[in-house]
Order: sequence, then structure tokens, then C-alpha cells
Amino acid sequence: MRDIILATAKALGDAAGVAEETFLDTGRRLGDAVGLLEHLVERFGSLQGELDGDAFRRATGSLTAVASRAAALGGDRRDEHAALDELIGVTNRLRRRIDEIAKEIRTIDVLTINARITASGIGSAGAEFLDYIGGIGRSLAVTTTNLQNFRAELAEVAVHLGSASKGESEFSARHAETIAQVPRRLEASIALITDRSRCAAGAAAEVGIRSRRLADGVGRVVMALQCGDATRQRIEHVVATADLLARIADIDPRSSVFADLDPEARRALVGQGCALQAAQLADAADQLAGEIAAVHRSLARLGDDAREVVRLGRDVYGSTSRGDESFLSELEADVSRTRLLFESVRSARDTADGIMAEVLRIAERLVGHIGTVRAVEADIRIMGVNATLKSSRLGTVGRPLAVVADELTRSSARTAAEAVAAGTDVRTIVDTTEALAGERQAARRAEIAGVIEDIGAAIGCLHGVATTLADALGSLGRDGTSVVGLLTDTAAGLARAETIETALRDGAARLAA
Repeated sequence: MRDIILATAKALGDAAGVAEETFLDTGRRLGDAVGLLEHLVERFGSLQGELDGDAFRRATGSLTAVASRAAALGGDRRDEHAALDELIGVTNRLRRRIDEIAKEIRTIDVLTINARITASGIGSAGAEFLDYIGGIGRSLAVTTTNLQNFRAELAEVAVHLGSASKGESEFSARHAETIAQVPRRLEASIALITDRSRCAAGAAAEVGIRSRRLADGVGRVVMALQCGDATRQRIEHVVATADLLARIADIDPRSSVFADLDPEARRALVGQGCALQAAQLADAADQLAGEIAAVHRSLARLGDDAREVVRLGRDVYGSTSRGDESFLSELEADVSRTRLLFESVRSARDTADGIMAEVLRIAERLVGHIGTVRAVEADIRIMGVNATLKSSRLGTVGRPLAVVADELTRSSARTAAEAVAAGTDVRTIVDTTEALAGERQAARRAEIAGVIEDIGAAIGCLHGVATTLADALGSLGRDGTSVVGLLTDTAAGLARAETIETALRDGAARLAA
């Protein structure tokens, strides 16, 4: 019996050492896990703080304004294209009017030749008439020169307008789809920010609840681990008692502290003592098994909560298509495309403005040319009237001249009508070109430059927040993995505690036998 008791005591002593080492190691691992869990929760809180910053709110506000401006961009481009089409149409119509004026000028020239021949045939009576004819000829020469200049500069206008229209068409071909998509993508991005911010508030509340559960779970584990120390103490008590029982059961009565007891009494005492210690060990084993099971459950819940915190972080702040990047990385890319679009608009605008400024300079010269044509036409008309009056005073002799003078008056009237219409067309060209290249367009260029500047500032802010969020998400993922790993290792380490339970039950069985 003595040998059984001593062997059992030895095994229990070894189990006590294992118990102390196991629960100390478990406590250390749990401490590391708790530190990471706290950091995990703090990291999650920092994520929401990034979306609540003033700079980020200003950037989001800028994007709302940019989206509105981008939405208007398509309409602006259509209006400008329509204005260019109108200018091209007016220029073509004006060219036809100038052709009609030139045709009438040639008619008047032929009439003056006929009038000169007729006047020369009536002697001295036609001398004064020849003076009128000479004045008309000089005016025709001035008009012809002006029409030539007008035609040349109108051709320049047509070339410039064709270049502007081609540039506009090429721009539309390259960017029409982008112009249509950018406002929708920006609006979707802004809606995404709003949705994620709302989700962030809900997630923060959820993480707060889980944080409290984590603290409770850690508390439960710590309390359960205290069972390990109690188990070790109970084993030590049993070992001490076993040593005493071994001395009582010693076969040499002289070496026993209970030498006065007869062998039967010693055996009875040892048997009762072993039974009590067996019960003690069985109870300790049951309690240890229950606490170990509780620790496993708590560790599993802690792992689930840690994984859920990481999942919430990724769901709320992560990108749907870019791995561990934040959702802002997608938005940043959309905003960058918007900036490229507006920079393309500015470049196209600068090119078009240069063209339209040249068109405006030429158009203003056309105003002068058409004014000269109208002034000369007025002189010709007056001369024609005077020629009619003069021929009427010549009586029968002047009748042929009266016919020529009447045709001259009619032709100059047609010239006047075309010149008035041409003047209206020239004024339309000037007014429309001024709208495309004047102060209004300068203000539009300044607005585009302001939009580009706002986009640049928004991109800078988004990039900063996106980088911070990406770093935080990366840390969140790493910490979450580490926490789960530590908790898994902690649970695995408790397998040694199960060997302690086995040793307790074996000891109880041997002492009870």
C-alpha cells in the first residue's frame, strides 16, 4: 500500500508542476491577446474618426459641387457646339450674300459702261451725265476692293470655324462617354461615403457592444484560470497527506509516527485517508474539467468577436475590389478621372478660345468692310437718282439714259438689301463669337480652373484619408489574425490541462482501490 501511495504522490507532484507551468503560460498568452484585442478596438475607433474630420467633410462638400458642375458640362459643350454650328451656317449664308452683292456690282458696272456710251452719243447734253457715271465707276472700284478683302477674310473665318468645329467633334468623340459617366460616378461615390459613414456609426456601436463582451469574456477566462492555482494547491495538499499516509502504512512500525497502532488500525486509518484523498482528487478533476470547458467556450467567443471586429472594419471601410485598400481608393480613382476630364476641357477651351479670339478680330474687320460697302452703295444710289433726274430734264434725247439710270437705281436697291442683310449676319457673327470668346468665356475658364483646384484639394484629402484607412485596415487585419492565433494557441495549450485532469482521476482511482 505504501508503494502505491508514494507512486501516486510522485505522479501528483509531477502533475502539480505541469499545472503551474500550464496556467502561467496560458495567462501570459491571454495577456498578449488582451493587449491586441484592446488595440483592435482602438484601431476600429480611429477609422470612424477619419471620416468625421473637418477636412474630409470639406472634401466631400467639394465633390458635391464638382458633381454638379460635371453634370452641367455636357450641356455647356452642346451649347457651344450649337453656337459653332450657327456661326458656320451664318458664315455660309454671308458668303452667298457677298456673292449676290458682287453680282450686282458687276451689273452696275455693265450699266455704267452702257450709260457712258449713251451719254457720249448725245453731245454736250451728256457731259454732266458722264460726270455722274465717272463717280459711280470710282465707287465701284472701292466696293470691289472691299468685297475682295471681305471674301478673303470671310474665308479665314470659315477655316477657323471649321478647325474649332473639328476640335469640338474630336473632343466629344473622346470624352462624350466620360462626360456622361463622371457625374453619375461622382454622385454614386458621394452616396457611398454617406452610406459608409452611416454604417460606420452603427458599426461603432456594434464594436462598443463587442468590446464590452470582450472584457467580460476575458474576465471569465481569468476567473477560470484561477481554478488552475486552486487545483495546484489541492494537489499539494493531497501529496502532503499521501506522504503522511505512506508513513502510517510503513511496514516497519518503528519508523512510523503511529507505531503504537496495531497493523489493523493502521490499515483502516490509511484506507480512510486514501478514500478521502481520492474524493478530493475526483472533485478537483471535476472542477478542473468544468473550468477548462468554460475557458474553451470563452476563448472561442473571444475569437469570434475578434474576427467580427475585423469583418466589420473591412465591410464598412474596405474596398469591394481592391483587397486591403479602403473604399476611398476607388473614389479617389473616380475623382482623378474627373480631374483629367476637366483638364481636357480646359485644354480644349484654351484652343477654342484662341481660335474664337482670332475669329472675333476678323469679324470686327468685316464690320468695317460691310460698312464701307453700305456707304459706297448709298453713294451709288444717290448718283443713280441724280442721273435719273438729269436724264428726265434732257427730254427725248435723255430717254435712253433714263432707262439706264432706272436699272442702276434698281440694282443699287438690291445691293442695299443684301448689304443690310450681310451687316446683320456680320453682327450675328460678332455677337456669337463674343459670347464664345469674350468675358463670359473668361469667367468659364476661371470656373474650370477653380473646379480643377477643388478637385486637386479633394484628391489630396481623399488620398491622405485613404492611406490612413488602408494602414488601419492592414493593422486591423494583422491584429485580428494575431489575436485569433494567440487565442487558438491558448486553447491548444489547455490540452496539457486535460492531462492534469487525467492524472487527478488516475490518482483518485489508485487511492480508492
